[in-house]
This record gives sequence, C-alpha cells and structure tokens, in this order.
Amino acid sequence: VFGELEGASGRPDPGYAKHLFQGLALRMLRIMLEKFPREAIEDFEAGVEAKRPADPADLREYRRWLFGLCELGCGRMNSERASESRKIIFRSMEYIRAHLHMDLTLEHCARQVNLSWGYYSNLFKKASGMTFQQFVTQERIERAKAMLLEDFQVQEIAQSLGYEHRRYFSDVFKKQTGMTPTEFKESYLGKRE
Repeated sequence: VFGELEGASGRPDPGYAKHLFQGLALRMLRIMLEKFPREAIEDFEAGVEAKRPADPADLREYRRWLFGLCELGCGRMNSERASESRKIIFRSMEYIRAHLHMDLTLEHCARQVNLSWGYYSNLFKKASGMTFQQFVTQERIERAKAMLLEDFQVQEIAQSLGYEHRRYFSDVFKKQTGMTPTEFKESYLGKRE
C-alpha cells in the first residue's frame, strides 16, 4: 500500500490516506480483540487511539505508526503462542512423569497433545531445553534414584520404569549418573569407601 501511494504520480488525498490507514489500524485492533481479552492488548489499543500522525499527508509518519502497531501486535501474538506452547509442553511433561512405566515414544506423547511428532519434538526442545528422549531418561533416572533410596530392588525399579531388562536399565543408569544403581545407593547412604 505504501509502495503504491509513494510511487503514484501525485500525493494521495490526505483524507483518503487518513481513512485508509486508520481503517487498517482499526482492522488490526478488531483482529487483536478477537484473539485476546481487551486487558491483554491495552497497549495496542492505546497505540491505535493516541499515536495517530498529526499530518494526514505525511506517509512516513503513517508508515512508522502502522509498522509500530504491527510490531506490537506480532510481538503479543508470538508471546501468546510461546506461552501456549510452553503450557502444552509442561502438561506433556506431567503426563510423562505420570506414565514412566509405559513405552513412551515421541509419537505417543505428541498424539496426547494433538500435535505432529515433528512439531512436538521441536516445541519440546524449545520449551524444556532438552530433547524428548533426554527428558524421559532424566525423569526415569530421578525416579529410579528415589526408589533405590526407598529400598526397592533394581529389578523392581527397572520393570516399574518400563525397562524390560535389568542389565539395560543398569547401563542407562550408569551412563547418566556415573555409578551403577548399587553404587549410587551405597554412596548416598555413606556405605561406599
């Protein structure tokens, strides 16, 4: 729009420009009101109302004004999306913690929150700072530590955390902690030399 107006042979009628750009700003406001509660976009609404260019013929001022509104609106939308994404991933993390005994795959957990596995994987990494598999492994190891200190047997822990083989569980535990389950328990209880 600005390119066409600036490239026109004559300056646009100031009344036309004023109505066009204020109409665009009001349309953006309407869209923002459809997406967010009014109190969440008070700054955007104030920008629409208070910062209109004084000179209706100054296209640069209108450009700055509208682009400022666009940045404000896009920032609000991105923030809200990020917030919603984090909420989805945090709910998913709670699901994982409650279902450590299951065969937790990326695809299964993505289905639980109605996302494609690829998008879920990226979102998970952004929100948690680790991959899905790293998180599942970390949570299982933390649960295993607690169970070891509650005096569960290694075989019981492995089975309750979804590991079919005790040996594989012990290998994963050692890789994550630097100790076998037994060494961890002895170290924690002060029995290790």
